[in-house]
Amino acid sequence: MRADLTTMPLTRLASYVLALSLDDRVRRRAELTEALRAAARRTAGDQAGRWGAVAAVLDDSFSAYGSGHKRRRPLAVALACHFLLEALASEYTPLWLSGRTDALLAHPYGATPLGERILDGLERGPGRLVIVSDGWDNSPPGLAGEVLRIWRTRLDPDHTCAVVHLNPVYDAADFDVRRLAPTVPTAGIRDAENLVALVELARFAEGRTGLFELRAHLARRVEAFLREDA
Repeated sequence: MRADLTTMPLTRLASYVLALSLDDRVRRRAELTEALRAAARRTAGDQAGRWGAVAAVLDDSFSAYGSGHKRRRPLAVALACHFLLEALASEYTPLWLSGRTDALLAHPYGATPLGERILDGLERGPGRLVIVSDGWDNSPPGLAGEVLRIWRTRLDPDHTCAVVHLNPVYDAADFDVRRLAPTVPTAGIRDAENLVALVELARFAEGRTGLFELRAHLARRVEAFLREDA
């Protein structure tokens, strides 16, 4: 029996899509794309289309394969975040590390040129830059952190562009996530469904929103949770 894609949560749906062969994804392109976009719209809720210009750096490098226990989990989170950010933004630019433009055919491959893709994203002048990556910057090593340091301290000290790093991979040794730069807030993300809350908390941590806005956001989250529970 084929899975019911119309009710599947966004991140689980992304995992389902990635488990299919590339040929199956091409053959079912319209069905899978519509299902992912519908799930993203449900997740975005009343925030849909209200985030302005958003650029996303999305990690589909070889390390996005994840572990043998949770194969392709980091990539599934990145794919789900891609469709959610598309729903949240009024103008959206996805930048996959591999350079591919067809998100539906995403698969873990190659090195991790985070620094180059972050530069590409910042050059577009978005209001928000969201980085979804395990933080292992190796092409070349350390470039992403240096780009973000210079951007925040010299080129954009007024924070006209909100930058946040969401890391889907936890370090089992210290229960933390790898960070890219001390000037950019980093949060662990288990499911794309938590993206909106994590980005809002990051904005509060950077001083871009006040306590009133944070309380209002948390109240909306509680209301949505109670609605779903009912």
